[in-house]
Amino acid sequence: MTEPERPGLWRPWRSAALGWLVTAGALIGGVPIFLSMPPWCDVTLYQMAARNVLNGGVHYRDIFDTNLPGFVWAMAAAKLLFGGWNYEALRAVDLLVIGSSVALLCGWVRRCGATSCTVAWLVAAAALYYPFTPEFSHIQRDPWMLLPAALAARLRLRRVMGGVEVRPPPPSPFPSGRGELTEPNPLTPFPKKEGGTEPNTADTKQPEVVLSPSPCSGPREAPLTGPESKQGGVGEGLLRRSSILEGFLWGAAVWLKPHVVVPAFLVWVVSAVLLARRESRTRVLADLGALMAGGLLAGAPGVAWLIGTGAWPYFLDIFLNWNPAYFADSGSLNDRAGALFTCFRPWSMLHYPAIALAVLALWEGRVWSRTPGWPARLPRPRWWYAPAESERAASARLLLAAFYLGWLAQAVFLQRGFEYVHAPLLLLAFAVVASQRWCFGFVYLLWFVAVGALLNVADTDPRAAQVASTLNPDAPYIKFEKHPLADWSVMKLWPRTWREGGSPELRDRLGQYTNIHCGTQWRELNDVANYLRTVEPPIGPGELNCWNDSTHPLYLMLDVDPATRYMHYGTAFAIKENIELRPGERSKRQQIADAVANSRQRYVVSDLVRMCWDRVSPYDPSAWAPGDPLPVWLPANERQKFPWNQPVVYRSGRYVVHKIDPSIPLGTIRVPDWNSLDQLPFFGPDE
Repeated sequence: MTEPERPGLWRPWRSAALGWLVTAGALIGGVPIFLSMPPWCDVTLYQMAARNVLNGGVHYRDIFDTNLPGFVWAMAAAKLLFGGWNYEALRAVDLLVIGSSVALLCGWVRRCGATSCTVAWLVAAAALYYPFTPEFSHIQRDPWMLLPAALAARLRLRRVMGGVEVRPPPPSPFPSGRGELTEPNPLTPFPKKEGGTEPNTADTKQPEVVLSPSPCSGPREAPLTGPESKQGGVGEGLLRRSSILEGFLWGAAVWLKPHVVVPAFLVWVVSAVLLARRESRTRVLADLGALMAGGLLAGAPGVAWLIGTGAWPYFLDIFLNWNPAYFADSGSLNDRAGALFTCFRPWSMLHYPAIALAVLALWEGRVWSRTPGWPARLPRPRWWYAPAESERAASARLLLAAFYLGWLAQAVFLQRGFEYVHAPLLLLAFAVVASQRWCFGFVYLLWFVAVGALLNVADTDPRAAQVASTLNPDAPYIKFEKHPLADWSVMKLWPRTWREGGSPELRDRLGQYTNIHCGTQWRELNDVANYLRTVEPPIGPGELNCWNDSTHPLYLMLDVDPATRYMHYGTAFAIKENIELRPGERSKRQQIADAVANSRQRYVVSDLVRMCWDRVSPYDPSAWAPGDPLPVWLPANERQKFPWNQPVVYRSGRYVVHKIDPSIPLGTIRVPDWNSLDQLPFFGPDE
């Protein structure tokens, strides 16, 4: 009689059910809050551009935009679909786009050999991450660009996997020797054997057929295309159509942001190496031709639209004369690389293992070799490295690594270090780390629970506050703050989000960047809108000039056209000349100033927070003197410049409404450089 086997210790990170439970909890708690958060000023810009297009205007001529029009088309489609500028509906679409991208990455990770529990914790991590990021990253081009790019990359994966033969595996790296995947712990893909030794990759033999009944085992796939795919005929036509569709998707992503060509190129180059192992050079080049044909199919309608609507000459002017100088001022490479690891703390720490694992995947997949064969191995599996159990899994990891590294390259080397640029890149880092069967979502859950518990106790217990202050790390990559789900000041608003949606008060309280010059104080701006609705005669098209970024929603609230085509005046004024001007040619700054001077503006709304680094100074009672409509800290020389030299007729908090007096010259028209605000008192009359 044998002794019954005792149940093993329950390891929560091995539980797919727990991962999905955490996902459900995060979404239930986070989605209503996410839907009630405020939009960023970029969203208003694209909505105004879409409004202009839908009203028969000419893009680039009527609304200044340094980007391709793909996102404007998306905003126009949302307007037609929802019938208004509904931010809650737009945020729901944003979640749908991000969720679809995560689903595509999860399927990819499964093909890399990840387990069902790994995928569950990957989704849990995404649910704990994206809905709680600042509004700066929501409804932006880079995160939306990930969806068509991920669809295209999955088609590329399908193309490559269809040609990889299923063959008996080499000696198993798994301690059981039965082809079953040993369950991971959060940071250890393969636990040690009894006795403390690591599994040896050559001490067991593997049967020719891999059978694994475990629900957390890796996927078992048949080729995604049949044998006829190598022989022309119907299979050849299917492959060609698939490549054309893939190219079309990459082309659609380009209309959102052209930087996507970098990961697209790297993914194709790696796939070409894999295809060349089993297919002729002619077929590989034909595949590239079909891919480019699909891209042209996506590009042609957009070019036709630009020409047909009359936007083409203005498009060329911006992209040839304005954009080179705009993109040249992208900050130092060191700052942009540093943002990679700091902008979404502590999530951004995952880039450290993701980069290492992606490079390892290139080596494991033998990216240098055109010879079919089994994945390259490390001398011994390490605690952080799960060897690919088949050539198919190694190929899937190889393409995922190329996708991630290509996206990383364009984000760091070609773009500014904005948060929204890094938001989709972090999702790709999630996938790369999960492809090695790391259940990292569980580790982050423990971190958020521990930090949230400590800081919540510290709010009421001085002893705990002392402990929290002592433990708070002085590290740029660790954010020792409560997760919103553990923050009562946030979660107590959860019931109100169901009743009020994105009310001005909830936007002010849920927004993370409402107190900076790019973020809007919605209750104060709503007061300004109510005042402007009372003026006589009513404000007409082109008679309102929203001078600073945070005031832009007034255009949509009042349904009026802007005074000039320039929305982000601060950004436009900062674009310098990249070549010497020809005699008689106006500078970019002069073009903007002339547009303002020649506009039909009657009212201008300005933001005091844009004129000082101290965010609370507009609310300081000592900053205001009786009879002075402007704060005492605004220098006298600045008061002689536009718009501060125009009469003030209303103020709500940080927002000032000026009524244009035709008898008062506009004076110098410009927005001062943000980094030079401490020098305002010393500026000359034309600076």
